[in-house]
Amino acid sequence: MPLRKHNVYKDYQCFFITTSCFEMQHLLCDERCFELILENFKFYNEKYKAKLLAYVLMVNHIHFVIYFEEKNYLSDYMRDFKKYSSLQIRQYLAEKYPENWKE
Repeated sequence: MPLRKHNVYKDYQCFFITTSCFEMQHLLCDERCFELILENFKFYNEKYKAKLLAYVLMVNHIHFVIYFEEKNYLSDYMRDFKKYSSLQIRQYLAEKYPENWKE
C-alpha cells in the first residue's frame, strides 16, 4: 500500500508502520518466516542507517516503529524490505508446501 501524503512526512525520521500480507492471508505461518523478516530488518537497518525501536510479528501482518538516524529513507526502505521479504517468504512457502502453492 502506498504511503498516503508521503510528501508531508519527508522531514520526519520516526514512523509507526503496519504492513500486511496479500488479502490478509496467514502467510507468516511459522518461525522461519519470522526469522526471514528479522534478518531483513537487520540488513535494511544497516543499509539505510535506521533503528528498529519496536516490532510485533503476526501471522498476517507486522507492526514496527523505525527511526532513521540521518535522513528519511522510508519509501526506499519499505520498497526494498517488502520486495525482498516477500520473495524470500514465497520461495520458502513454495518449498515447504508445494502441494498448496500456486504461482
